[in-house]
Order: sequence, then structure tokens, then C-alpha cells
Amino acid sequence: MPFLKGPWCNTRLKTRPIIAWKKGAGELTQIVGIASDEEDRAGRKTVHGKILPLVDYDVCEEDAFNICREADLLSPAYNGGRTRLGCWFCHNQRIAELKRLCYEHPELWEKLMRLDRDSPVTFKPDKTLGELDKRFRYEGMQLTLFDL
Repeated sequence: MPFLKGPWCNTRLKTRPIIAWKKGAGELTQIVGIASDEEDRAGRKTVHGKILPLVDYDVCEEDAFNICREADLLSPAYNGGRTRLGCWFCHNQRIAELKRLCYEHPELWEKLMRLDRDSPVTFKPDKTLGELDKRFRYEGMQLTLFDL
């Protein structure tokens, strides 16, 4: 189960391999796709050897998304209103995405719940996936005044 502090996978699965490759490749310029309205992230990434063209050209996240959509560059997984994509087992997912995973991919949801049960830490700092599963089931059963 991933550590609950930040996206650890970015360092281990992206940054470290790039650095290892760079040692034998010589000069390297990294182009990072951080949008102009992500000031905190941009501030952390603005270092020697990295350029942020979306920041340089003042392209915000919504504009970048629209440009990609118009050029038919988006993953089909964005269909259905998704605005963020990541690994199905990522602890940084929003609750709405976890709920979507629960309903649309029950086999992955069950696998994730098994991982959570076997892990020494909970999936989210304040709740287990079992608690979220119960919540999602109750929300799916909610009645309205019109159901009476």
C-alpha cells in the first residue's frame, strides 16, 4: 500500500529513472506540464534544467484540457465527466473517483479493499475503504420523498 504522504510514485517511478538515464545522456532539459494556475506546483518545479511552457505562455489547466480535447488527445477514460486521471489504486484520488471505481469496476474495488485490509496503514488517513464502501452502498440506497 502506498505511503500516505504525497505521490511517492512520481519520485520512484518517474524522477529517479530520468535522473539515472540523464547521467549517461549528458545535457537534458525537462519539459513539465504544470499549468499557469498551479502556482504552488510551478514554484516547486522551477529549477535549472526544467521548463514549464504552460506557465511561460499563461495556459491555465482548463485551457490545456480544452486544447487537448479539441486536438483529440485526451484519453477515452475522460468520458463521463472525469477531470483527473491516475492509477486506480492511488490514495490521492478524490472520494468521487473512488465511488466511481466502486460502481464501475467492482473487481478492482474488491482488490483495493483487500489491499487496505492487509495494509498496516489505512487507505485514507481518517477512514478505511471498508468505511467508504459502506458509505457508497448507503448512498446508492438513498430514498427521496418521491420514492414513498
